Amino acid sequence: MVKKTEAGSVRANALSHGVYAQDHVLPWENKQDFFDFHNALREELEPDGPAEEEPVLGIASLYWKKRRMMIGSQLAYRRHPNAAALSEAGKGGWRGVGEYLEATSGKMQSVSDAIRSMALAHARVLCRAPLRSWQR
Repeated sequence: MVKKTEAGSVRANALSHGVYAQDHVLPWENKQDFFDFHNALREELEPDGPAEEEPVLGIASLYWKKRRMMIGSQLAYRRHPNAAALSEAGKGGWRGVGEYLEATSGKMQSVSDAIRSMALAHARVLCRAPLRSWQR
């Protein structure tokens, strides 16, 4: 977003020049999508000055991270070797998922190990699989 100063000169948003992009957008993500989202928030919230600009950027960043986590969890779930069994267990809600993990791991200590292993496996998948355009 471009904002006019009292003198009428135009100052460009630092984010539009990528100054903060490395703090919010991962290398494989679309920087322009983040810029567009941030600018839409700025237009909606109309921040006035640095004290209001910073929280708007923070909100954009949190929404962006939430989006990333949602995409990552969907990819992780779909690529899980027991996705069908996990889906079936999920019909019982989080309790069903917990019972499934407990039953398949043998003991409670192993549940945390299973979750850790799943997270590592999903991270490896995410690191090597580029997102399709509909996943961005």
